Amino acid sequence: MRNPYAVFCLFFMASLIDMIVLETNQYASEMSPHTKTVWTDVVAEEITCFLALIILMGNLRKATIKSY
Repeated sequence: MRNPYAVFCLFFMASLIDMIVLETNQYASEMSPHTKTVWTDVVAEEITCFLALIILMGNLRKATIKSY
């Protein structure tokens, strides 16, 4: 039996994660002149954790967002 991370990687391959990172950072740099928010580029590990958390939120109910 596969571990949860191995199953995750079947759906979110490194190439897909890299594309999400590239597009996220590119969009943020395009929007930065129109906003006062300071942007720090994201990296693959952050996107991977974000996507995993979204999936977890669908399977595990918590009372508040902060609880996750």
